[in-house]
Amino acid sequence: MRNILLTLSYDGTDFCGWQRQDFSDKGKAVRTVQGEIEKALQKLFKTHITLYGSGRTDSGVHAAAQAANFFCPVDSITRKKNNPCVKFFFAAGHPH
Repeated sequence: MRNILLTLSYDGTDFCGWQRQDFSDKGKAVRTVQGEIEKALQKLFKTHITLYGSGRTDSGVHAAAQAANFFCPVDSITRKKNNPCVKFFFAAGHPH
């Protein structure tokens, strides 16, 4: 397993903060930044992934350069053009 560090920036307007909330608000689903990223990682890796944030934001709060990490179930990520991991991790043009 590899420990992957993400540096995230986001507009928190439509989110109920950073931290995943495993409940609903009066029957309505609660959308959080951590929860949405974990869903995307689960689609990518076909297994549950827990994302660990360096801090939290409140509902509607934006973030710039927030650090978060997760343990990747893949030992190595090849840099082939059609690899979905490469598209996911290097979409922002990161040189590594």
